[in-house]
Amino acid sequence: MAESKKHHFVPQSILRRFKGDNATGSLYVYDKQCDAVRSSSVLSAGMENGFNTVNIDGKRINFEADFNDADDAMAVVLERLVAARTIAALDASDRLIVADAAAVQLLRTKMLRTTIRSVTGAVLAEFGRIGLIQGEPPVMDEQAARAMARNALHEREHQRDILVTRDLLLIKPELGTSFWISDNPIVRYNPNPYGDTTLSSPGIEVYWPIAADLILAYMCPTFGRRIEDGFALGDALDEPFRTQCADLHDSLTNGTPTTLGRCGTTAFLNELQVRSSSRFIYSRDDDFSLAQKILATDPTLRSVENMVTVGRIGEDPSPRTNMPRGLQLVVYGRDDHHMVPLISFNDAEGGFDVTFQHAVYLDMLMADQPWREVRIFEDGAERRCMQEIKVAAERGTERQRISVRNLIVLTEIGN
Repeated sequence: MAESKKHHFVPQSILRRFKGDNATGSLYVYDKQCDAVRSSSVLSAGMENGFNTVNIDGKRINFEADFNDADDAMAVVLERLVAARTIAALDASDRLIVADAAAVQLLRTKMLRTTIRSVTGAVLAEFGRIGLIQGEPPVMDEQAARAMARNALHEREHQRDILVTRDLLLIKPELGTSFWISDNPIVRYNPNPYGDTTLSSPGIEVYWPIAADLILAYMCPTFGRRIEDGFALGDALDEPFRTQCADLHDSLTNGTPTTLGRCGTTAFLNELQVRSSSRFIYSRDDDFSLAQKILATDPTLRSVENMVTVGRIGEDPSPRTNMPRGLQLVVYGRDDHHMVPLISFNDAEGGFDVTFQHAVYLDMLMADQPWREVRIFEDGAERRCMQEIKVAAERGTERQRISVRNLIVLTEIGN
């Protein structure tokens, strides 16, 4: 049998659901680097010749077939999901298949490989800067990155097992619009200004376009809890939030598609594809004006090589630009995560003390114990981060006080 050459980083079974209604049934491809639009067959889109080949110890290995089992299982389940348009069409085994396919998709893109090389290079350069490496730092080549990506593919249980615990949500586009997909189609977003975008981060939202009119989302369980709380408020919640909560509650309960309960859903999710893609966007029509507008504002997005920033050793992390000004307490509790504006923050032996205004914050925080982690931000810059802690609270009429200290457990020898 002839060796495969066209190696896809986006499965053809998914790309077919983004074909246009033109005479040839082709995809439209937008090249961010060249600002050019062209039509393409599914076979020639989302791929690169020889992309999944690697030279190891002088032996050339073609690992394109390593994706076959996951792709075949995914194609059957997603076809059923797209036809039924409800999460109720998936049983536990289906969910595991889809989570596994999502893990595969995360690990099969060019973005993963360029990130491996970029981050490794930045770390080695930093080691050289502080004298841990003498001379020119070594450079990771493309073959080494391919070998690492291949190994990650076969060790993907960690990503799969995180995804399968998330809440599933189906999202539909607004009337008259359609979703895009890109060469790095699974995108991560955290609406919380203090939030991170790893798969296990509290508040994380993971969006995967599976058809031009359907996105499968993996949502942090705290998303559903907050929608449930908002829905329970009923008429006490002001519009438009009351309608949004009701719509999202219905989708989470029944598994039917939602527009996220707001206008601009399609533009928001398509923008994430533009920002997270390496180079190419795929669509059923040739209107990429939104992408062109985004790139005109931020030309660095024309070629994205990594989604991770490496800081400088010995320096504080860069401030988070979306954080409110002033002092903020961020708590990752037993079931949820919270941000509280502070009146004061004071270092203390073994920890710190904070004060804030409203007693409702105190009740919320203390009800979500034990805390897994607590952070202090000042004007977006992280000042403290503590885990393994003990917490004491003091209620006041105008100010509430919380003391956070290291949790130290002493065990006698022999016990």
